[in-house]
Amino acid sequence: MFGKNKFMACTAVALAVAGWGTSRAQASAYNDAVLASNPLYYWTFDEASGNAIEQVAANAQDQLAPSGNATRIAGTTNNGGVSLGTAASFSGPQNTPGGVFSLTDLSGSGSLSKYAIEFWVKADSGFSQEYVMDVGGNNTPAVLFNYTANVLAFYSPDTGGTDKGPVISPDTWYHVVMGTDQAAAQTTIIVDDGTPVVYSYSGTTYGLGQGQVTVGGYAVATNNFFGAVDELALYDLTSGDFNSQLANIAAHYSAGPIPEPASLALIGAGGLLLLRRRQR
Repeated sequence: MFGKNKFMACTAVALAVAGWGTSRAQASAYNDAVLASNPLYYWTFDEASGNAIEQVAANAQDQLAPSGNATRIAGTTNNGGVSLGTAASFSGPQNTPGGVFSLTDLSGSGSLSKYAIEFWVKADSGFSQEYVMDVGGNNTPAVLFNYTANVLAFYSPDTGGTDKGPVISPDTWYHVVMGTDQAAAQTTIIVDDGTPVVYSYSGTTYGLGQGQVTVGGYAVATNNFFGAVDELALYDLTSGDFNSQLANIAAHYSAGPIPEPASLALIGAGGLLLLRRRQR
């Protein structure tokens, strides 16, 4: 006979499993995959309103504060079917101050010679010469869109490079990884976990400085972006194999879904039934 104490213990286990599932469901498999790749900084833009909280250390200094027309919209789903929650959204008259998410000085110090910038982006149609983001302040470095016909470009002022990047279609979400090797003056860009493309520069590109970050525009508030940005992460790639680390980050595009709480509860219930049958 299945004893009462054993039944109560198994019920408690099932409830605990269901509760664990509820808490785990709040963080998608995509978030887990990004954090497992050890970013220095990571912003999901999934808050209901207000500042975007940095997810690695939750340092108040690293919160991205919205201003102007910056808001949030429903995000997209990745290739694994995982909902990515809400995204940062931007609008505003071109070449005038518009909406951005920004902070004045990242925690930490120094400059990284090998690094990656990961993000999702969707550009609105009909606009040109836009700053998607400025990471470090004063173009050190920046991501531009449509300075050269629908090109999403990695840019730093010593090298120019408004055409150094892939062509993307407006009104479409893309997962983008930009990995820069400062000494080699090269940036490798991977879109939607596709074939890496290496872009070379005529001068030495900037390292990733830990200063001002502006998402949706430039630090001096000109040439603002029209579109949306989501799941922004910055990585230190100075240790380990550069290309292998980029491939690992690019694979986030297909991070798979986790079981829903209801499914986990059913698993727990199934375990109880199995135990009961064994005791008969």
